[in-house]
Formats: sequence, structure tokens, C-alpha cells
Amino acid sequence: MRLVKNIFKTLLGLLLLLSSSSLMAQIQAEVLDTLPAIIWETSGLAPLGEQWITHNDSGDSPQLYVIDKTSADNLRIISIENASHRDWEDVAVDDTYLYIGDFGNNLGDRQDLRIYRVLLSDLAGSTASAEVIEFSFEDQTDFTSSAETNFDAEALVVIGDSLYVFTKERGQLGTTAYRLPKEPGSYVASNEGSYAVNGLVTAAQFDATTDRLWLSGYSSILIPFVALVEDVSQGSVLSGAKQKFSIDTGIAQIEALSIDAEGMIYLSSEQFSRTSPPIESLSRLFRFSTDFLTEEEEEEEEEEMPEEPPLEEGDLVLFRPQGEALLYYRLETSRPVIGRALYDTSGRQVEFTPLERLQEGPIDLSALPPAVYYLSFILTDGQLTKAFLRPGRF
Repeated sequence: MRLVKNIFKTLLGLLLLLSSSSLMAQIQAEVLDTLPAIIWETSGLAPLGEQWITHNDSGDSPQLYVIDKTSADNLRIISIENASHRDWEDVAVDDTYLYIGDFGNNLGDRQDLRIYRVLLSDLAGSTASAEVIEFSFEDQTDFTSSAETNFDAEALVVIGDSLYVFTKERGQLGTTAYRLPKEPGSYVASNEGSYAVNGLVTAAQFDATTDRLWLSGYSSILIPFVALVEDVSQGSVLSGAKQKFSIDTGIAQIEALSIDAEGMIYLSSEQFSRTSPPIESLSRLFRFSTDFLTEEEEEEEEEEMPEEPPLEEGDLVLFRPQGEALLYYRLETSRPVIGRALYDTSGRQVEFTPLERLQEGPIDLSALPPAVYYLSFILTDGQLTKAFLRPGRF
């Protein structure tokens, strides 16, 4: 059964013509592969020649995983000596070293923040030894445990002769850059400015060829995004022009970001699952091209209606026009549909429409309280599900 809303194409065109100040543009990300089960909570991504280094967030031994650039093939494990694994959150590289950020701080009460430094040349074997860089944040004086802390951190980059740690500010939904040296020792990291990104930053990557800083993360309701800061230098990290984009990865918790030699952006997501509605999001590797940054200027010259993108078996696309209480959808499946359901984030079914009552047209969201919901089509052999936001105002 194929359900396609005739009005969708017109609304899609209108969306592209609206001001970027009122809407956040969306990036289409390509799924490359599912990561091995041993990498269930990928949290960092950094290049190692033509491969990637990644690692788990917490609950693992102090070890790194090496995979191919566009797949999870040729998995190799490297044990890191002289290191513990409390909460590894990101990795970064320069020409000589790999840096591992053990500074996850969910409650803001850690006083043993550290970064491990490992020679890249040592990563050819199965073991490597780490040097230790210890640090604290210059403006943190209160270490009381708090779920609203602004001193959690999950992102790390190298710029020039310095390391920059970016906070994941649970309280104010922004990020602050803290600078410290790359040499082993104990330091107080200096505050280098903040960005009110309105989200939780989980990864960062500096592109020295373009002087751009890329940040990734998700909103307070788990909608993934990437943000771009232009004209970045060692003395000016977050003061340049900024753009923010949502990412169409389906249901995925994006935790890591890196850039290859061709300027392609790669992302990885950690595994999670729930039973109601039935959702399983595996740990995966994604990528997208940054060509759209230059194509945007060319597209402004023509205001032709874009062609409706083709769908593949099992695709479910959602769209809500700005200012409207209507959710449009496109579903492509050859499997029999027996009904449509809405679930809240607790898994409670808030609405069910059997097949005989399904009609062409959008779903009216006006009666739902503001929250994140899941639209699910019930099939004879499973379900197709995607999340959406019912905003506080239309």
C-alpha cells in the first residue's frame, strides 16, 4: 500500500522558499553500515589513514576500535595502556598524536577530568601507551551533583598548538569552548567563549582546510543537528558566522562526527531500543556531503518547484509546515497495512486508526499536548515508526 499526500510537493516547495531565520534547514544523511555489536555506544570518531578510530562511551575497557572508512569491515582493537576508561567522550588527532577525552561529566561533579595522548605511530599494533593531560574548568567552583550541570563535556578538537573542549550544557542548552595545551601536565582550561546553540553538543571537528568548526548533537527532545561556525582560528573559536541544520538520519542518537580528506562529514550513532512503540536503533555510521553549502547560492537564482524525492521500500517521511497544526506523511511499503497509531515517549498509545478508517490527508495535531510523539504504521509483519514534535505553539 502506498500513501502519498498530493499536497506534499507544494508544501515542500514552500518550505524551501521560507526564510532560514524561521526554519532550520535539513541535511539528508546516507547510512553506510551498522557497527559491530562490540561498538554499542560509539562516542568519538577520528581519521587514522583511510580508516576511522572510534570507541565506546562508558562501561568498556580502555580500548579503541579501528574500522574502514565507509563500512564496519576489518575491525581491529587497540588496547591503551596507562589509561582508565571512566567516560570517554571524543577523540581528536593532529599530525603526531591521538587525543582521547575522558571528561564525560553527566552530573558536573567530576574532579578528575583528563585527556590521554597517544602516538599515532603506535596505533599500528594491538597496544599503545598513553600520556596524561589533566585539567579543570577555570570557572567551575561548585561540584555539587546536578542533572542540569553546564560542565558536562563530550567534544574535543585540536586547533594549532591547543586542545579545545566543548561543553554539553544541560542547564542552558549551549556550549562553551575551553582551551588547554596539548602537552602532558595539569592545567586550568580557559574559557574561550560560548555559543547558544539551543541543543546538547556531543561532538566537534575542526576543518583546517576551510577554517570551519562543525558541531553535532541533539535537541532537548532528541532531534539531531549539526552546527557550523565559520572563520575559526586559535584566537577566535566561536565568534564567526553560524548556521544550524537538522539531520534526517531516521531514529538515531548521533554521538560522533569527523571529516575525511575530501571534506565529507561522517557521523556515528549509539545503539538504543524500546518496546513500545517497538523501536530498535542500531549503532551506525552515516555521512553527508558539504556541497550543499555552495549549492544554496545557486539555488536562490531559480525558484522552481523541487521534484518529489523517490521513496524506497520501508521509507516513512514526515513533514509539518511552519505555523500549521497538521502533520503530512509519505509511506512507501508493499507490505499490508492494518492501521496507524500514535505513541507518546512513554510508549502509551494515544490514538489508533484502523485501515478501514484511514483517509488521504494530514494528521491534525491540535488536540495533542506539546511533546515528542511517534507515528507508527501497523503492518501484518511489524511496524514502521518515526518520531515527530508537536510544538508548544503553531
